[in-house]
Amino acid sequence: MNAQPSALEQALAKIAALEAALAAKPQGKLSLKVGQSGTVCLYHGARYPIALYASQWARIIPFIKSGEIEAFIADQRAAVPCLLADDKGSAA
Repeated sequence: MNAQPSALEQALAKIAALEAALAAKPQGKLSLKVGQSGTVCLYHGARYPIALYASQWARIIPFIKSGEIEAFIADQRAAVPCLLADDKGSAA
């Protein structure tokens, strides 16, 4: 029998290593980067970041701090599905 791993075994080992690395990656961590076009990009665990120019962030940040978004979501809870870490099964 051949002592060298087959291409399939090598591919399966690589997949297992990639899955382990993905599982070890912290989920839900927020981070910021400057995009190629000069935007401030908020990485939030989804496929695409939220990318806005600094002037747009300057307008949005006070709105976020005001609590209006949380109040709106609370008022519209039935119409706005919410998927949080603690209620993953309740999204409609």
